[in-house]
Amino acid sequence: MESSCVVKIFSVRLDQTCPDLAGLNLRSSKFYVLFDLPSYKLEATRTPAILPTRKPGASTRQDLVLKFDYESSYDYSSRGKRQALDDMLSRYHADVNFTLICLPDESQSEVNLGRAVVRLDNRIARKDDVQKESFPVLSYYKEQVGTIKLSTSMPSLLLAVCIETNPAADDHIKDSLSRKTQSTSKADSREMCTVCISSVQLEQSCRALQNPELDNTNSFVSFDLPGFDMDETETSLSLPTPRPGWTKAKDFHLRFNFQKRFDYSYDTNYNKRIQLATLLMASPVKLPFTLVCEAEDQDSEFFLDFGTAVVKLEDRVSDGKDIQDESFPLLNGDEVVGSITISTNLPSLLREICDEIPEGKKKSITFLKS
Repeated sequence: MESSCVVKIFSVRLDQTCPDLAGLNLRSSKFYVLFDLPSYKLEATRTPAILPTRKPGASTRQDLVLKFDYESSYDYSSRGKRQALDDMLSRYHADVNFTLICLPDESQSEVNLGRAVVRLDNRIARKDDVQKESFPVLSYYKEQVGTIKLSTSMPSLLLAVCIETNPAADDHIKDSLSRKTQSTSKADSREMCTVCISSVQLEQSCRALQNPELDNTNSFVSFDLPGFDMDETETSLSLPTPRPGWTKAKDFHLRFNFQKRFDYSYDTNYNKRIQLATLLMASPVKLPFTLVCEAEDQDSEFFLDFGTAVVKLEDRVSDGKDIQDESFPLLNGDEVVGSITISTNLPSLLREICDEIPEGKKKSITFLKS
């Protein structure tokens, strides 16, 4: 029985022209890679911090080489951890993220340089482990800033877990896994709503940030989904509210990296599915996201809605077109105070619900294209 996942990170080749490196002393900066594995905390899934092998100016090539030569084995023999892997198979995508972090000198904060996403869906059925392969490292703005070379046995471990949870798949394993991994997107669009909030970029010069009440506050994002309470529809992370004049420019970019799935399945959450259907009768059909500032002092009752982005859904629902890493403006009154980047499959879920509505009532959904 496959009971462990091996992760090897050999090296990262980083472009020196990467914008996030500007102003950093690369001779003294250290780098490490952070990756996510089910059931393991982040402090257990990171490489040691190292100095670059190639110093800036030491070569005509415009890159740095980070030689990690990291290897670790992660135990998945317990029932709870194997259940976490089975949950991973049910995601919108089964993948592992590798994030490159820079540690400048003590006077500067950590810098997230970019992320490599290793998609496993198509590898699992073939038991195709990653063997010393290179993957692009992309910045927040989807620009390639380097490559990472790594290996992992996660695909074969996921295959073993899938066989355990689906014994009938043993004779037709490729067929079964293909259905499970490749149809995840379709299954999610029918029953689950996934909301991802990547980040918020605030405008340093906006008037709203000049408000002195925002000193010593943190910010989180709240959104509205029918059938779920407010405390269920907000980011778990609350980040320091940047302050003009003394917050560094890069810290006006709030990285939440939030993802959560909301169950609207016909069989187990029919009442919530009905509540979601009422959204289709609204005019306009929209999903609002609000950046909320709260006091650092837990005894304070201070809250302020700093800015709201309204995502209009009518055309997307009609076309069944989901939102993938798109940015929308945050407004405070008539002032644009920043933008928020999100992903969600809510449009395709609403389109599925449209088809369940009786023809008589469906006539009231005026935006649907024939």
